Amino acid sequence: MILAADVFIYIGALEQIVGWTAASLAPGGVLAFTLEELPEDEGDLRLRPSRRYAHSAAYVARLLDQAGFGAPQFSRATLRMDAGQPVAGLSVLAVRATQPFRRETDGEEMASA
Repeated sequence: MILAADVFIYIGALEQIVGWTAASLAPGGVLAFTLEELPEDEGDLRLRPSRRYAHSAAYVARLLDQAGFGAPQFSRATLRMDAGQPVAGLSVLAVRATQPFRRETDGEEMASA
């Protein structure tokens, strides 16, 4: 199992880290993490004034699928309070597919600088 609670909010593009986690987990291994939620109509990811990134569920689901994870489970949650306001987030649980998959790259060419 790989657990990243309140970590990916400091990473913009997640292609590389999702690729690395997929390569590190045995089939049936679990990846669990939290994200600040970005509404679907606002794109894949956005740096917020808090200097934390928000990611859309569609973006994350697409990356997990490409990396060989099964259908992820998303749960909405309040991650923390910031300046007295709740921060909407997602808890994500994904299981590495039991069938082998071929990943062309680890996503490094898609990672933002």
